[in-house]
Amino acid sequence: MPASVAAWLAAAIAIGLAFRHHQKRSGGGAAAGLVALLVLASGWWVELSTDPPAPALWGATACVTAALFLVFAREPRPGGLAPESYPDTESLAAPTLASLLVLVSVWWAPPTVVLLAPIVASAPRGRRGRVLALAVVGVFAVAAVAVALSEGGPAWPTAASVLHRFGPELLGWNLVYLFGGRNFGLLVWYLPALLLVVCFRPGTHRGWLLAAAAVGTLALPLVSPHDFIGGSGAVANRAFLPFYAALWFVPPRAPRPLWLVAAAIGAGLFLWPAWRAPLATAAGDDRPAWHDRSLASRLPYETTQRHAPAFAEWQGTGVLSRSLTPALEDGDEGAVFAAASGPAQLMIAAERPLESVLIDFGPRAASELVVTGGSAGNTVFRPDGGIRFEVNLGPPVRSHPLWTGDRRYRVYVFEIEMPNAPERPLPVAIMARPADALPRSLDPARPGGER
Repeated sequence: MPASVAAWLAAAIAIGLAFRHHQKRSGGGAAAGLVALLVLASGWWVELSTDPPAPALWGATACVTAALFLVFAREPRPGGLAPESYPDTESLAAPTLASLLVLVSVWWAPPTVVLLAPIVASAPRGRRGRVLALAVVGVFAVAAVAVALSEGGPAWPTAASVLHRFGPELLGWNLVYLFGGRNFGLLVWYLPALLLVVCFRPGTHRGWLLAAAAVGTLALPLVSPHDFIGGSGAVANRAFLPFYAALWFVPPRAPRPLWLVAAAIGAGLFLWPAWRAPLATAAGDDRPAWHDRSLASRLPYETTQRHAPAFAEWQGTGVLSRSLTPALEDGDEGAVFAAASGPAQLMIAAERPLESVLIDFGPRAASELVVTGGSAGNTVFRPDGGIRFEVNLGPPVRSHPLWTGDRRYRVYVFEIEMPNAPERPLPVAIMARPADALPRSLDPARPGGER
């Protein structure tokens, strides 16, 4: 976890502790001042940041953590887990401040609005109506301000956009990627969250908290179907952070030590390379440095996500291609193939069905190309010493819309490897051949495969 995130979570816990300390003596006045300070500082941090999605989600996480600490930090009484064992049953200060903090988080992370439900449920029975009224008025106020500040007026959803978000192809794959994606899957990066769920015990208000966290998590692909990971350059799923913080308040007691060891071992299967080099988890803004050495590399790549990391990307008319391994990268004059880095895995998405892919290598290329996920076709030796390989594609492995519009794209994934290739990188040009048209170049730097 980045040091900045840890600092904000520590500040959130400090707010909760201050509130508990001053609640009886000052009616929560000191805590309210600390809450205001957190909100102002978070807004200032977001304004100064060059990457708004990251600090906005971290600020939302800090606000959610502070809010739930105010309400759910008190441990149950030894006599049992009765619903009224916690929180305070007389004062409205805790749920009121918690509701205000969650409303601040809604400004940065709209799905966190569902966390108002457990706060309302935790209020004293005779006064829940007041907390509910505050929550409803606050939600409408946040929405009104967002509409007023939006450029060109609110973007109301259309029938096409609703069908796009709820389409079975896109929604189905997004749910797969949400939990088991290669770069951002929750079971890869947040495996301890599963332990927190297992430690839940029914009969308390924390059941509302667990349900709200589940609903908010499942809503992420619906709110942002092509960016439910929290923006570009993310390591793990940033958008899940507020709900991850909420899950830490679900267990009424600490888990057994054996369960902690099992969770650590399970997480280590995927994250051991990152634990060994925590400062090298990203090799650039959108490039994973260690996935090719992790068990996570065997999981499905998030083809629906605009900001899924890639080592190179080319986009043409109706065709998009990404390099998923460091063997194929962008060079100064176009794409280059470094055979010494291992196989090159490519993802190609096209509106029209593709028959094959033509790959032109520069001089010094070896005469053999091994293809996985397709089959080798014709080989043409060029007069300049280069070689053109044809890769015949099988059926697409995915079929869903992309972030470019509502049209359905066919997604192909395959690997190429060149035995006995020279150590120096080779210039390469890639062209997609639709089944009913001429080849199309995927690299604007080399249109038509010319070098």
